[in-house]
Amino acid sequence: MKVVLARPWNKTSMLIPNHGLGYLAASVHRNGHAAIVIDCIRDKLQADNFADRMREIKPDIIGFQVYTFDLPILDAYLQALCHIDAILIAGGPHPSAAPSDMCRRFPGIQLFIRGEAEQSLPRLLDAISAEGKIPPQNILDSIPGLFTHETPVPEAIPCAITDDLDAIGFPDWDQISPNDYPVAPQGTFTRRLPVAPIIITRGCPYPCTFCAGKLISGHRIRTRSVDHVIEELRMLKRRFGIREFHIQDDNFTFYREYVIEFCHKLTEAGLDLVWACPNGIRLDSLDEDVLRAMDRAGCYSVAVGIESGSQRILDLMRKQTTLNDLVWKVQQIKRVTSWYITGFFILGYPGETPGEMEATIRLSRRLPLDKANFGILMPLPGTQAETAALDMGWHPDTDLLRMSEYRSPFTPKGLTQTEFRRMFRRAFVGFYARPRIIWSFLRQIKSIDQIRILWRRLKDVILP
Repeated sequence: MKVVLARPWNKTSMLIPNHGLGYLAASVHRNGHAAIVIDCIRDKLQADNFADRMREIKPDIIGFQVYTFDLPILDAYLQALCHIDAILIAGGPHPSAAPSDMCRRFPGIQLFIRGEAEQSLPRLLDAISAEGKIPPQNILDSIPGLFTHETPVPEAIPCAITDDLDAIGFPDWDQISPNDYPVAPQGTFTRRLPVAPIIITRGCPYPCTFCAGKLISGHRIRTRSVDHVIEELRMLKRRFGIREFHIQDDNFTFYREYVIEFCHKLTEAGLDLVWACPNGIRLDSLDEDVLRAMDRAGCYSVAVGIESGSQRILDLMRKQTTLNDLVWKVQQIKRVTSWYITGFFILGYPGETPGEMEATIRLSRRLPLDKANFGILMPLPGTQAETAALDMGWHPDTDLLRMSEYRSPFTPKGLTQTEFRRMFRRAFVGFYARPRIIWSFLRQIKSIDQIRILWRRLKDVILP
């Protein structure tokens, strides 16, 4: 069968090789089917252009990776595909976290998968191939994570989870080549080019109320073997010439012994790679031995989740830490290493007061950070933050196109959206309009592409 795996276009300024689609493509190929990855963000394919590509490719199946803020855009894609004869499948974060909502919104999509689809999708393709059509419900019910419009309670279908991460191999890097993506994929700056992102762990045991990750990949942390990761890095250097890699998962540092083993074997491999953790790691997972091991192995930059300058809000978020511990850990990183540190903060948590947001802004300037990323709270489906926002009168159909890193359809009580946007902009300006930060940015700019990306991100912050 011929399968197209696609992510719809959106306005994100953070563009990296799509691991989810890459892993699925590799799994589909191993089962004897043909998979074509189309990253509509990278390729700038909006709905009509995508439909034109489908007329050329003539796929049997089109599978969409769907995030919550893709919902209005996905609707336009489906309308453009109305005369394309292909079975439509959706998976990814939104179908995993809000399966009934997907069924309600998209009657034209026949099949949905919750969770990790590397094993489920090939089984589904085999079943469709054998039947020559969508198989009967009793066969579909045997495929992990799969649900349809006929499923009585989609939320009762457990997410598919892959236990052996080594067994699914590497992503199909030929279709998500790091050389086909921007030179500043995430975090704006890199130390060496080319750079490739990798995933080492899946799952999250933490109870943070704003994060939907565990709804997709489960609570249990699973790791690839260190040797498997080193082999992927060796392959990426040999085939794509990478000189730097970025660890994209949030829980790389969850098992300290794993981190130390990884750093030791990476050094032994002699690959001469530098690396960073730009997606964020928990400060309470770090100690001096871990920091020194990472430093010796070539790590030069980390992002850390601080989230708020208010202990009350940290408790509401269930961060399971204190402000004093967060401050101490950031200072420890600076004391032990010479790393570039990015702090992640969230503004607009349900129930947060303007004064508490101001405390977060002040904390960002007080800490020895090199960069701060202020995200607006996204009330993601299935999270306790969504429940809190709903209790405050928010409706999830409100302008979903605004649900992104620097936009949210939810505005905290006590502020108009204009006032909230003004506070958000003040957070960025207050942090970055300082000589030390400006000089640091200027020293790191190495290309016109980086300037363009900075400009796009600045517009995301400045514009209403």
